[in-house]
Amino acid sequence: MLHRFLLFLLLTSMSLTAIGCPSGGRTDDDDSGDDDDSANVNPGGDADGDGFCLGDDECDDEDLTPGDCDDNDGSVNPDAEEACDAKDNDCDGRVDENFDADGDGYVTVENPECVGTYPPEELDCNDLIGAINPAAEETCDGNDTNCDGLIDNGLDQDFDGFRICDAPADCDDEDPQVYPGAAEDCNEEDDNCDGLIDNGLEVEFQDQDLDGFTPCQGDCDDDPVSGFVNYPGAQEGCDDIDNDCDGDVDEDLDLDGDGSPGQYPGCLQEYGEVDCDDTDATVFPSNAEICGTIDNNCNGQIAENLDCDGDGFTSCQGDCASLDAAVNPGATEACNGIDDNCDGVVDEGFDGDGDGQSACAGDCDDALATVYLGAPELCDTIDNDCDGVVGANETDVDGDTYSECDGDCDETDVAVNPGATESCNAIDDDCDGVVPADEDDADLDGFITCTPPGCSVALVADSDDATYFDSFTALDALGLDTVVSVDAEVSGVLGDAANFSDSRVILWATGYRELSSNEYDELISWIGAGNGLIVTGEGVLYEEFAAGDDDDSAAGDDDDSAASTDVDATLMADLIGSLTTGLGPETDACTVSNASTPVTTGPYGVWGTSYAFTASSTVHDNAFANTGAGAVRVASVGSRAKIIWRPVIGGGVVAYWNGNVDMGDWADADQGAMLRNIVSYMNSSCNVLQGGDCDDADPNAYPGTCP
Repeated sequence: MLHRFLLFLLLTSMSLTAIGCPSGGRTDDDDSGDDDDSANVNPGGDADGDGFCLGDDECDDEDLTPGDCDDNDGSVNPDAEEACDAKDNDCDGRVDENFDADGDGYVTVENPECVGTYPPEELDCNDLIGAINPAAEETCDGNDTNCDGLIDNGLDQDFDGFRICDAPADCDDEDPQVYPGAAEDCNEEDDNCDGLIDNGLEVEFQDQDLDGFTPCQGDCDDDPVSGFVNYPGAQEGCDDIDNDCDGDVDEDLDLDGDGSPGQYPGCLQEYGEVDCDDTDATVFPSNAEICGTIDNNCNGQIAENLDCDGDGFTSCQGDCASLDAAVNPGATEACNGIDDNCDGVVDEGFDGDGDGQSACAGDCDDALATVYLGAPELCDTIDNDCDGVVGANETDVDGDTYSECDGDCDETDVAVNPGATESCNAIDDDCDGVVPADEDDADLDGFITCTPPGCSVALVADSDDATYFDSFTALDALGLDTVVSVDAEVSGVLGDAANFSDSRVILWATGYRELSSNEYDELISWIGAGNGLIVTGEGVLYEEFAAGDDDDSAAGDDDDSAASTDVDATLMADLIGSLTTGLGPETDACTVSNASTPVTTGPYGVWGTSYAFTASSTVHDNAFANTGAGAVRVASVGSRAKIIWRPVIGGGVVAYWNGNVDMGDWADADQGAMLRNIVSYMNSSCNVLQGGDCDDADPNAYPGTCP
């Protein structure tokens, strides 16, 4: 109970204090001498009534927020907007920061508040460039760098009337004698700022003897007749002339001090003999020869007439090694790689193959004359030079049985070697140094005359007529090789995609027959590998063929055809991207209605959005394109499709053209051009260079533009 009473007294006392002494107010006994009451502001109160108490400590009133940096000014608190008034209005520790865009410490002259707050000499005349402000040093940059109202002022340091930023510019702004147009002096300086040193017109600036030096550059004799040998740095000679222009004549001609001049100009003529080594005092003419390895008397011989090795022979007596007692004219030749008997032949009698080198001298095969130390490497897979390694160009890197020295011009490609057969690939396959003319894209139009490997067009027909394609000329303008297969249904050629390894596109003329599952699988695989397939012909999607009525065009149209046959076109429809099978409307009018597809636009013709053509028969298959499989109906009449275009994953494309049995539709010029566009598009990624160029000297003549 006592505790509660004491707590009550404490709270009552705090309440009275709060009521009797408002926050931030001054008391009568304030003797601080601070007449603006700032020193007596209660840190926990709000003297200026802006809702914030001074400092970061807790406020006396829980409705107040700490952070006020000036409790005598209601416009200063953390929520205030910064103004250009030399105050930290928002209490973030920075003053007028919103008016100093370039952060150079000066506020902009463009703001009226700043102009009214700061004196002119403290205002930034360009608040976008930090290097421009009242405290900056004026630089030669075309700006008023120090904001004094003048541009590039005070930059003529030597007061010669030229600045470094003028044109022409002062090249030395610390020397008033150096400026553009000043007189050039002989002082090793560019006085007139033309970029050249000591290039005046006076005679002292001219090199009259053409020795590379002018009198101004130290030439002591610039006479064009006699002075060309006298210039700074020239070799001093025995001629009583100061050749190097250093003030001394014929100095430093006996560097080793042995009394004989060295081999300098004129010294041999002057003295009759010269020192053959002017850096060694033990070597000079007429000196006594001593045993060693030096020609002491400069006669071109070493230790002549001295038996230095004590073998009984001097060099004058034929000793070819005067310091080796085992080598002399009387020694016996040994197999050691040395001419022991000084007869000029090394290891005679020990060279088994007669190549001039014995085994002990380094011959690694003394039975083969083409092998010895230092021999040239031959193209024989042998280490001819005895370095332990067969020549780098003798290795068959690509395993084609030819090395570089055998003539292999590409050791990274097994198909390229001297024994290879030329292929249509713009490469010198047989390494004869010549790319065949039909492989060379001479006019750089991207086409070559021959057909690259794997880029031919396979013409496949279900007809058993060997001449079926003889009159088919629609693809002739492509200039590509074609491979013909007929009687495909019986031979089963479509049942193995390997049969078309040299082709990129298959043009298959078929109709009125089932597609076997094996053919379907192989063709799907063929297309998925990035190849192209064009299916054409009448009745490709026809499902039922009744006896006596082969086209269902009219009841009773009996042509005495074979007995009733059921044809399942499901696999064919799936292959070409059709949703339907069977007969369609009887019409011979078709219109190309999608000009944006590659089928209708290409180098062989461009069709409008409504190109009409006439088919040779009114019997056409009903073929809705399966858009779910990616197929597009390119040419259509009503609900019936003439062409279906279906790209597949892997880069391959299937095109379906509901043409005639004899491919008569493709004989039309425009429709033939459309077929060429289809084949050209499918074949475009076959090789870097495409085949079929009709004129390799004319870049404007290529498949599609050829006559």
